[in-house]
Amino acid sequence: MNVNRLRGMAVASGRRTFRALPIRYRSRLRTLTEQRLGSKVELRRVALTQQAPVGLRPALAPVVIEAPDELFIPKALIKRGLVGYEPFALETFLAVLEAAGPGAVLDIGGNVGLYGLLACAHGGREVHSFEPTPLVAAAARRSAAVSDLRLHVHEVAVGDGVGPATLYISDTSDASNSLNPTFRRHVQEVVVPGTTVDAFVAKRRIAPAVIKIDTESTEAAVLRGARTTIERHRPWILLEVLPARSRGGELDAAMTDLGYSYYPLRSAGRIEPVEHIEGAAGGADMYLLSPRPMRWPDWQRVEGWRQALTGVTVTHEHVDVAARLLDDVLVTACRTGASQPAAAAPARHPTPA
Repeated sequence: MNVNRLRGMAVASGRRTFRALPIRYRSRLRTLTEQRLGSKVELRRVALTQQAPVGLRPALAPVVIEAPDELFIPKALIKRGLVGYEPFALETFLAVLEAAGPGAVLDIGGNVGLYGLLACAHGGREVHSFEPTPLVAAAARRSAAVSDLRLHVHEVAVGDGVGPATLYISDTSDASNSLNPTFRRHVQEVVVPGTTVDAFVAKRRIAPAVIKIDTESTEAAVLRGARTTIERHRPWILLEVLPARSRGGELDAAMTDLGYSYYPLRSAGRIEPVEHIEGAAGGADMYLLSPRPMRWPDWQRVEGWRQALTGVTVTHEHVDVAARLLDDVLVTACRTGASQPAAAAPARHPTPA
């Protein structure tokens, strides 16, 4: 037996042992290791841990998000908990992962990767997250690494065309960055790579089973760019619909003749389908666009996941992380205190689309 094979076996054994440890011990061990690797930057670590499965729901693997303090989703999770973050949507997403047939998950508008990380934690599927904002995509890559979850993060915008696109950086929140220049007042414009779902699926030769779309008012463009994929693979779709952003029937038009049912996720329990995809006044809606009508067992599955999410604890702390382990844009943001830096440095470990 040669040395390289022995080394490989030792590394694999070490990884298995590390992943078998409770997450609190993994975090401490990682921190002790990183303290020996030179200059540090401070990140907020948010850990999501399921205390015990509820009913027939499977256990979720632990999820850790490490990001600068200024980013929106970690702050929202600390304030609201997992079950209170986008209520009615997360439990439906997890239930759909069980209801859908074999295939990949596409998280479009992934931000720090919460939906994608939860899909990985659920297990059994190839998961891709798309986030065009350099800093936020870097935080998603870091979070996937510290969670030991195989989330593929693509620093690319998704719409109805392939090629460079202008991303408008909001002055309100990193969760409001958009390809739509009129969506929010913006303080910066960044040119980013752009693609469509159809182009990505054809290039990667994958069959999406679940797609989540949250792109801050450009969801219709994403649907138009996914038309062939939807026709061919019939994925379950979770779609954010903002108030007053569905006028003119753009979303309805994008789904014309596809035979989907539309369910506005505004309450617990069984929901009746509606004829049109329309945002309600007063806040964002998540819709479930299902390739077949939802049945009573489907809604029971959603309720089971709602109960399971109440058993997920959210803990947080500040941690010092070795700068050499992070993308340059993340290091720059942490050291300057800027939530969205004016000059986005290239990532050290970019994932091409």
